[in-house]
Amino acid sequence: NVLDDLQSLSPKWAFLTIHTGPAAKVLSDGRNAHLIQEPPAWWLPKLLARWDMHRFTAHGPGFYVLLRAK
Repeated sequence: NVLDDLQSLSPKWAFLTIHTGPAAKVLSDGRNAHLIQEPPAWWLPKLLARWDMHRFTAHGPGFYVLLRAK
């Protein structure tokens, strides 16, 4: 799981940028390069299960979060 990997690489803090819309590029099989295109409401429970949130900023088709290890 990518979020588990990020958690192990971020023992104190994590600053993540999550784009919630389609990418400009496509994969060789024709799928959009952003395989997961979900709104913040889908992402936040997954992030909050691993970190405490210190800042959330909506930005364009995505958001930034500053997270601290639990």
